[in-house]
Amino acid sequence: MLDRFRHWWHGAERKQSGAMRSIMLLYTPGQPVWTSDNYELLANEGYCQNIWAYVCIGVLMRAVGQLRWIVTETGAGQNGAAMEMPDHALALLMRRPNPTQGGARFWGEAVGYLQISGNDYIERVGPGVSGLGTPRELYNLRPDRVTVVPGSRVGMVDSYQYRTVGQPETFDVRKVLHLRTFHPCGQGDLYGLGAVRAASRSIDQNNESRKWNVSLLQNGARPSLAFSFQGNLEDKQYNRFQKLMESSDTGPLNAGRPITLEGGGKVEVFSKTPLEMDWLQGMIQSGMETAAAFGVPAEIVGLKEATYENRLEARRALYTNTVLPLGDWLRDELNNWLVPLFDDSGRTSLDYDRDAIDALQEDRDKLWSRIGRAWWITIDEARAATGYDSDPDKGGLYQWEAKPAKISSGDASPSQAAVKARLIAYERKDAAGAVRLQREALFPGAVADVSDLFDLEMQDLIVEFDDDSEALDPDDVKTRIDAKLQEKRTRWEALLLLLLLRGGEPSAARTYQDISSLAPGIAVPGSPASWLGAMKAQANTQIQAMVTGILETSRKALSRLVDALATIETLTHAALVDGIRKVYSIFETRRAVVIGEDAVTTGTNLGPQVVAEVASKPAPDGTPGLVLVKTWHNPEDDRTRILQRSGFDHMEPSVEEQTVPSSVLFHIPAADAPGGYEELDFPGDTSHGASLGNVINCRCWLTYELA
Repeated sequence: MLDRFRHWWHGAERKQSGAMRSIMLLYTPGQPVWTSDNYELLANEGYCQNIWAYVCIGVLMRAVGQLRWIVTETGAGQNGAAMEMPDHALALLMRRPNPTQGGARFWGEAVGYLQISGNDYIERVGPGVSGLGTPRELYNLRPDRVTVVPGSRVGMVDSYQYRTVGQPETFDVRKVLHLRTFHPCGQGDLYGLGAVRAASRSIDQNNESRKWNVSLLQNGARPSLAFSFQGNLEDKQYNRFQKLMESSDTGPLNAGRPITLEGGGKVEVFSKTPLEMDWLQGMIQSGMETAAAFGVPAEIVGLKEATYENRLEARRALYTNTVLPLGDWLRDELNNWLVPLFDDSGRTSLDYDRDAIDALQEDRDKLWSRIGRAWWITIDEARAATGYDSDPDKGGLYQWEAKPAKISSGDASPSQAAVKARLIAYERKDAAGAVRLQREALFPGAVADVSDLFDLEMQDLIVEFDDDSEALDPDDVKTRIDAKLQEKRTRWEALLLLLLLRGGEPSAARTYQDISSLAPGIAVPGSPASWLGAMKAQANTQIQAMVTGILETSRKALSRLVDALATIETLTHAALVDGIRKVYSIFETRRAVVIGEDAVTTGTNLGPQVVAEVASKPAPDGTPGLVLVKTWHNPEDDRTRILQRSGFDHMEPSVEEQTVPSSVLFHIPAADAPGGYEELDFPGDTSHGASLGNVINCRCWLTYELA
């Protein structure tokens, strides 16, 4: 019987005979009817009637429309460099494509057509009857009015037909640039697939949800109802009741009015309430799916609550993931089709200015800051990293060579000596940079060696507790773990000595060469044999503190594991072995990096210090040694840690280059005692009692010169 009363959300019954007659306002859903590929439907349903698609397309249109297009010509600059040509005919055309549109509106319109239909057709208009000369104007053709006429080969186009009224106009294939997105099926070799089509089901769901909600609100927020009466209604009674319902109980003006039924009538609810349908969540979900199809973050269009910082991140994501790839694609298509019409020599190119995009300024500032501190790269390398062409005059110079000397405000001009002193300082820093690069090349091998030793330590512990017998006593387990760790002390000492020497020997040789260059004609005391012996002696002192720290950290971590397991359950062998594996997986991936890199870094600083000490000692024949001073340097990067502002702090980027005699210790603010100081002979030195906070992850280095 219900099949006779199916209408959209509400409707009235046709007359029907039977013992009992019902009048029902009921909708029974059948198969969904999705929006078709018709352009008019896609534009109407997906852009004109859906707020989320409208906002997303608008965001992309404005973003691409605001791109600043630049034309460069190779050879137009000094010494044949590329130069921006703001008055080039192509640049003028990009800014004003035709008399009725500016550049922002024109290119935004092209993006809008692409998002809706997956196609945009740009017509060029040039001089002469054929219009195939150098373009004077550009026009976007509405995609639904253009038909692609295929050529004789698959994927090739013979011409384009444009129809408004009357006979279609045929365009030469050379006059039209067909921008189309990827389409994997159907007529995908001739037409593109728009984002609106991909998101059409989510858009349909959103639109129909709104229509249903409005219809519900217009009827007093009441769900669909069914009215039933005992016995049969006469035609006159049926028509009277139907008119009464339509005039006094449906529509927004009648919302909330009571319903009066005669003759034993009953009312039954047939549809679900908005709460039962989770209407609001469905609306948000379909909106987020729509935004995802366009590549627009939900925070941008208001689908998610967002803080100021989240909105900044969302804007960067919008440009990085959507706008820039779209701009790159459009740039390449125009360089392939439009640019050769102005210059077929290949010297002219079209691009957009990324530096002019406000949303990316923070990223650009960070890049410029990192490049500006990279004094060991050349000017051309820095320019290439920031998107600029090479400099024919100064491109081969290192950045430190091109930097002017710092002078005080009282100096009218830098003296020759001041400039020379500053350049010497940069040369020494450049040499120290080479040492850093050398030690960083040793890091992977050192980390692998430390990781292997951790793995061996873990296997010994597993063998120790790999027994399915009775439950374990936590205190006994801790004692056995400590004993096993101490058994590896000799292995740790041997490995760390190897790593220190591996980093110290090449840096010692380099320091000896540097000191020799500072004292031409003077025999610098010392030899590789003397350095190696002194390094081993000092390294043993360093190693004792390092190994103690390593074993103590391992013991504490494993003790915490035992306490945790004993708290939640009876301590069993299986649980302990599983926990040991998990703890050592962290040791082998994280601690191994810190220990390996610290050992190599300490060695690269120990080697130069030993060379300086040997060179400062008197020779056996009584010849006095060299008088040297040492200077502390820090990396000055984003990883620098600040402990305190008073005094010298090797973690403090604004206070560096403290210079002391080579035999004098540096005074470093204590990491765990505010106001106190610790003594270090060189970065990473623990032989004078420095805490691990002043040693672990320290990446500083020293340079030496004659006093």
